[in-house]
Amino acid sequence: MALLIAMMAAFTGCDVHEFPSVIQEPEPPVEKKAVLHLMLDTDEMDYYQTITVGDGAKSRGVEDDTHSLRYIVRAYTVDEARRSGSRAVIECYDGTVPKDDSHTSLRIPLSLAAGTYDIAAWVEHVPSGTVGDYYYDTSDFYEIPLAGVTAAMSYSHRANNDNRIAWRGMTRITVDSDGAVYTADSPEKETEVVEMQLKSPMARYHFITTDLDEFISRHAATGPSVDHAPGIGAPAAPNLDDYRVVVRYTGYMPCSYSVFTDKPVDSRLGVSYEGKFSSIDGKSAQLGFDHVFVNGSATSVQVSLELYRRRDNALLSSSGVIDVPLIRGRYTLVTGAFLTTSSGASMGINPGFNGEFNIEIK
Repeated sequence: MALLIAMMAAFTGCDVHEFPSVIQEPEPPVEKKAVLHLMLDTDEMDYYQTITVGDGAKSRGVEDDTHSLRYIVRAYTVDEARRSGSRAVIECYDGTVPKDDSHTSLRIPLSLAAGTYDIAAWVEHVPSGTVGDYYYDTSDFYEIPLAGVTAAMSYSHRANNDNRIAWRGMTRITVDSDGAVYTADSPEKETEVVEMQLKSPMARYHFITTDLDEFISRHAATGPSVDHAPGIGAPAAPNLDDYRVVVRYTGYMPCSYSVFTDKPVDSRLGVSYEGKFSSIDGKSAQLGFDHVFVNGSATSVQVSLELYRRRDNALLSSSGVIDVPLIRGRYTLVTGAFLTTSSGASMGINPGFNGEFNIEIK
């Protein structure tokens, strides 16, 4: 009997013995690394060759070497990037580099878990030392508006500024679970460097007046005024700083752009800005310029030019409405007798199109 009891106790002990359980930790996502090589197309809108207006034909705004280039790169998971209201985004890079020829390309390491991504990039100018946005609101690549343009009444348009130009690029990559990185252009070929060419989604127009000498003659020949130097003799030429040019968008001005659709997505009425009134060669003068978001095809904006005398805000001339044709990456050069013209002037377009427009106001 004692032996039977001992055997039962032994079997019972084996039945209730607890072995330590083994917990399997999930494998962490395998991060794959590649290098994104961003290259800016800086040849766009560098100069125009439509007409010659003297030694100052290349009438660009003054370059401001106090600006830097800001590179912003974001990765969007493909499924989420296609779903409105849910925008899964990974901030890959947001930094500035000096604005010079050596920084028109940049290599950025990417560290992403396995998956498929749309890599979106935006490059803009910001004043050196600026942290964050300046000319544009880049918080959402689905819609990048001009900074402040969504304000109800207080928007001040920053025209006559070469630093308003920006660049955009997008590409798709797949990071495989085995560590390979593939691009949409070469889905079967592993790559370690993802090349991305960035282009500007903008066009630019520029106003040149051809009647500066007539304007000077008219205003130097009228009676005594603050335009004339004191003393006896022929009146002095008027000081151009005593006048101001106002450029008005008489229709809608594109004011925001989507990196994803590569098109403008919103526009605003009632935008205007003060031009740059400066002599080129004594006969011609530049009056102002602006950069405009455009789509990939030909489009236009409607603007008018007005000349005012500062001391009494008197309107001296008005061009009437001008339909300015635009093509992405090109200048539209608009010339005419803007200082001495009156409203209702007709517009003619030079048919000799060679990649840039030349409009003459007649």
